Amino acid sequence: MQKLSLSTCLGLALLFAGCSEQPAPVASEADILADPGTAVTEMAAAVAAPADPAELQQPVSTEGQSVALAPGNAAPPLSLASIVQGAPAEEFQAGKVYVVEFWATWCGPCLQSMPHISALQNEYADKVQFIGITREQPDKVNGFMKKTGAGGRTWSEILTYTIALDQNDATNNAYMRAAEQNGIPCAFIVGKSGTVEWIGHPMRIDQPLQQVVDGTWDVTASRRSFLDQKEADIARQQINTRISQAIQSGDYAAAVQVVDELLTHNTL
Repeated sequence: MQKLSLSTCLGLALLFAGCSEQPAPVASEADILADPGTAVTEMAAAVAAPADPAELQQPVSTEGQSVALAPGNAAPPLSLASIVQGAPAEEFQAGKVYVVEFWATWCGPCLQSMPHISALQNEYADKVQFIGITREQPDKVNGFMKKTGAGGRTWSEILTYTIALDQNDATNNAYMRAAEQNGIPCAFIVGKSGTVEWIGHPMRIDQPLQQVVDGTWDVTASRRSFLDQKEADIARQQINTRISQAIQSGDYAAAVQVVDELLTHNTL
């Protein structure tokens, strides 16, 4: 078995730890140095295991084509099967800001961010309408709303914004797949003119949302940053594929070589 350099081991651990929607367990330095093959295989398995394979959508390749939905594009209309709780969400009204957020009952990070979204809905009141959309079935979502969450309250009591069911994945396709977002929770800020202003994790929404409401948000810079990140994601996926193929074939030396190349070119 080839002995890995410390920098390579740490670089490999960092690469795998950043590839999963859920934080992947990273082997300690001692574990990696003692048995690199086992450590790398365990990290790869942790990254590859989704929280709920039946619910996760298939990733969409961006290679050779532009992203269909990005900041600066007109927001697609919502297509909802029903409103579980909260205000109606039919059409975007001019002069009002909206946050369209995608979540699921099984998604831990979604549940962690939902009280924050509720707090923002309370803060902005009628200036912003938050709409949480799930692809799940009505009975599952209705059951979830009756369950106890933080502070001994039910989720129906915790959530102060609109909770809606998607119509045959139409809204998910128009937003998540069009913007090539494969992880939830994911939020889209729709500005006062009906334009997508920002796309990202709802726990990072505070500053861009405040600026969109104030009219000071730079959507051109937001679009450039988003598209640059998508290019970086494509490159990272290609790297992960090379490493995963090497690990699956038992060729740990090839996996190490890929990471060494990255470290040499300062791309990690």
